[in-house]
Amino acid sequence: MGSTVDAATDLSTDLPVDDSLEMLHRATNLFLRSRQLSSLSNLHSSILLFERAVALVSDNNPDKPKYLDNYVAALFARFDVVKERQDVDHAILLCQRAVDLTPKGDASLHDRLSSLGQAYYRRMSDLSDLDAAVASVQKAACVAVDDINKVLYTQAAGSMLESCFKLLGRIEDMDGILSNLGEALEQRFLRTDALDDLDAAIDTFRHAVGITEDHHPEKLGLLSRLGKALSNRFNRSGSPPDTDACVAAYRSAYELLPASAPAGEKAKCLESLGLALRDRFKASGCIDDIDSSIAALQEAGNLIGSQHEELETTNTFVSLGNALNSRFNHLGSVTDLNAAISAYQQAVEVKSLGDIARSVTLGNLAKALDKRFKRLGNHADLDAAIQANEEAVSLMPDEHPSKVIRLNNMALAVMNRFGLSGAPEDLEAAIAAYQRGLALARPGHPHWRGLLTNMGVALLNQFYHSGRAEDIDAAIHAQREAVNSLRDDDIQRSFFLNSLGVALQKRFEHLCLPEDLRGALDAFTTAAYTTSGPASDRFLAAHNGALLASKSQGPRQALTLYQRVMDLIPQRVWLGLNVKDRLSGSS
Repeated sequence: MGSTVDAATDLSTDLPVDDSLEMLHRATNLFLRSRQLSSLSNLHSSILLFERAVALVSDNNPDKPKYLDNYVAALFARFDVVKERQDVDHAILLCQRAVDLTPKGDASLHDRLSSLGQAYYRRMSDLSDLDAAVASVQKAACVAVDDINKVLYTQAAGSMLESCFKLLGRIEDMDGILSNLGEALEQRFLRTDALDDLDAAIDTFRHAVGITEDHHPEKLGLLSRLGKALSNRFNRSGSPPDTDACVAAYRSAYELLPASAPAGEKAKCLESLGLALRDRFKASGCIDDIDSSIAALQEAGNLIGSQHEELETTNTFVSLGNALNSRFNHLGSVTDLNAAISAYQQAVEVKSLGDIARSVTLGNLAKALDKRFKRLGNHADLDAAIQANEEAVSLMPDEHPSKVIRLNNMALAVMNRFGLSGAPEDLEAAIAAYQRGLALARPGHPHWRGLLTNMGVALLNQFYHSGRAEDIDAAIHAQREAVNSLRDDDIQRSFFLNSLGVALQKRFEHLCLPEDLRGALDAFTTAAYTTSGPASDRFLAAHNGALLASKSQGPRQALTLYQRVMDLIPQRVWLGLNVKDRLSGSS
C-alpha cells in the first residue's frame, strides 16, 4: 500500500503547474483510495493536492466551488480521524468561500450551506459555533427546492437544537470539546434553563413530520426524534400535553413499521412507547396508561430476547420492572411486585452489563425485594435485598454521585434485619455504611443530613444494646448536627427535632441529667409548633413531649403539649382518608 501512495505523490509533482483539472482528478482518486483502504497517508497526500488545485483556479471560474467542495470533504475526513482543530478551522473558511462564490438559485447552494453548518458543528469551540451551525442548516432548508432535502435539513437543525438544550441544561456532563463552552453556557443555562432551544427543536421536528409522507424512509426517525424531544420537555417542565403528544408520536412511529421490520427495530419503538405511556400515567394517574405501558414493554422484551441482543434486553427489562413497580405502588398487587422483581433479576443476569448499570439495576432489585419483605414478612426477601445492596455498593465507584444513596439503602436494609434478629454485627455493618456515606457526602451534600439522622438512630440502637455512654453521646451529636444545618422554615425540621428529642430523652433516662430533660422537651416543643412540614411529624413530637412532661414534671406541665396534640389531630386525620387510615392516624 505504501508504494501506491509514493507513486501517486511522485506523479503529482510531475504535473504542469497550470493543470488544475488533472491535479483535482489525482487528488480525488487518492481521497477515494484513502477511504477504501483507511489510509491516513493517502488522505494527507490528497489534501496537499486539493490545496494546490484550488490555488490554481481563479475565483471567476464557475467550477471553483466544486474544487472547494472536494477539498472540504477531505479536511472533514481527516478531522474526524485525528481531531486537529486547524483542519476544521480551514474547512469553515473554505465552506464560506464556496457559499459566497455560488450564485443565488444555484442547485448546489443548499449543499454548501449544509457543509458550512457541519463544519461549525464539528468545531463547536463556543456557543457562537453552535448558533452558526444551526443558522447555516436552516438556511439550507430554506433554499432547498425539493421536499426531501428540506426534510433532511429540517431534521438536522432539530438535532442540533436538541443537542444545544442538552448541553445547556446539563453543564456538569459536558466533556472534551464541549467543555470550552464554559462560563457563557453556564450563565445562559442559569438565566433561561435552555427551554427555548428545546421548544425550537420540537417545532422543527413537528414541521418536518408534517411535510413528510408516511412512505418516506425518514418519517419514522422524525417521529422518534419528536417523541424524544417531547419526553425531555415533559421531564423538565412536567406539562401533561407533552405526554399526550409524545405517546402519539411513538405510536405513529410503531404503526409505520412494516411487518417485515427487524425484531430489534420493533422492540425499540415499543420500548419508547411504553416509557411514554408510563410518563403519561405519572402525569394523569390513568390506570389504562400503565397497563398499556407494561404490555408494550413486555412485548418489546419478548422481541429483543428472541434476537439475543443482551444490552437492549437489559434496558427493556429494567424499564418493565419500573413500570410494574409503578403499578404496584398504585394498586398494591403483589403479583405486580413479583413480576417487577423477576424483570430486575433478568436484567441483572445479563453478562455484558457494565458495573454502573449493574449497580443501578441491583439497587432497583433491592428496593423491590424490601417492599415485598415489608408486605409479606418473608425473611429471605430481606436477606436477598441486603445481598443485592451490598453488590450494588461494591460495583459503584466512590466518586459516583449515587454511591451515597447505595450506602444509605444498604444500611437501612441491614437495620431492618437488626430489628428482627438483634444481631450486633448487623448494627455494626449499618453504622459502618453510614460512616462511609458521610465521608463521601460531606456537609452541604443533599443526602448528608439524612445520613446523619439515620446514623444517629443506629447509634441509639447500639446504645440500647451496649449501654455505652459514648454511643448515646455520638447519637445525640449526629442528631444535633443535622438539626443545626436546617433553616427554621425547612419542612423536615420537625422530623429532625423529634429525632434529637428522642435521643436526649434516652440519655436523660440513663444518666438523669437535668440539661438532657430540658433539651428533649425543648426539641419536642419546637418541633410540635413548627409551621411547616407534615402534620404527622408535628403530632408525634407533641405526643412524645406530652408523655415526657407528664412523667417527669406532672400533668399540669404537660397540658400545653396535650392541647397541641388535640389541635393537630384534624390536620393528621384528613376526612378524605378511608376509615381505617383515619383510625390509624388518630392513634
